[in-house]
Amino acid sequence: MKVINRKSMFALLAVLFWVSAGSHGSASPFNKLTHFKFSQAVMIPGATLEAGDYLFELVNPNDQRNVVKVTNRQHTKVFGLVMTRST
Repeated sequence: MKVINRKSMFALLAVLFWVSAGSHGSASPFNKLTHFKFSQAVMIPGATLEAGDYLFELVNPNDQRNVVKVTNRQHTKVFGLVMTRST
């Protein structure tokens, strides 16, 4: 099992909360598509995102709005599907 440091976990939780709660930023109103640029590596469950550009978006905005998909800027690679609420 991978060890996630506190700083990375806090950053991930803040990002996921921001995306799932709705925000006033560069998010699309339908799927909350949001662009993030990280200056250092960030860990998400099951993957490490190296420094760079990433897109976070809701998988099914009409449903329970609890799964966020993380992809590269070109939508060519999926880094994770992350639950934002406990099941």
